[in-house]
Amino acid sequence: MRIAHLSDVHLVAAVPRAGYRLRTSAVRFGRSRDAAVRASKLARAIGEARARGSEQIVVSGDLTEVGDDAELALLAEILEGARLTKDDVVLVPGNHDAYSSRDAWDRALRTVLAPWAAASAPQGGVREVDRGDVVFVAVDTSRPQAMAFSGGAIDAAQVDGVERALARAGGRAAVVVTHHPPFLRKDTTAHRVLDALRGSDGLLAVLARHPRAALLHGHFHRRAAVSLPADRGGAPARVFGAAAVADDGASPDVATYDAIDGALGPSRSDP
Repeated sequence: MRIAHLSDVHLVAAVPRAGYRLRTSAVRFGRSRDAAVRASKLARAIGEARARGSEQIVVSGDLTEVGDDAELALLAEILEGARLTKDDVVLVPGNHDAYSSRDAWDRALRTVLAPWAAASAPQGGVREVDRGDVVFVAVDTSRPQAMAFSGGAIDAAQVDGVERALARAGGRAAVVVTHHPPFLRKDTTAHRVLDALRGSDGLLAVLARHPRAALLHGHFHRRAAVSLPADRGGAPARVFGAAAVADDGASPDVATYDAIDGALGPSRSDP
């Protein structure tokens, strides 16, 4: 199975509310405010994923800029326009998707995103998505917080859910999907306070006990391929970060992976 990994879409909506414009301005970091530009980047990335033969598309969080209802509705429109069903895509939220309301993601899964809810991480929870040869474990690491903070959290119940899902995978390829990676962008006090994934030690311990499991994440806005500290020297990478769709230029930067013989690795078609 070929899997395309997208992340950090940061959709904005074309709404005139002054408060909305102020909130999105605070976190857009120089990105275009044009809703159509950002929407077109996601549609283009989905098209590229399909052109490269991807059977599954994973979108690992920060789907929207501030988690506004209008942004989440726009996400649904794009997924529907691309004819993606719950059998084609796996979604998890990121920290940006929780900036407007603590229950925005849950509300969207019950309304505009209901057609994809069965393949999306539930708010504060874990979703096991069985695709036959591959089992995806979608985890919500977002948490309500002020816009000055960008960290995440995974609690003991979620870690246990990941453990049980990986155990059920047996010899099949297992792919955990989170927005936040289980390590820091930079090991500084500021990053530990503002940007860390709380509970990451538990997630790392689970991955160590399941040495064939892989993890796909976003948040850093760049590609990454990392071996875990628990793996022996020379072990292949199994924690993979994606470039940000919102930062795409003239062409989309889509990472693709192949699940072969119970393990995940970069596909030969990946640039």
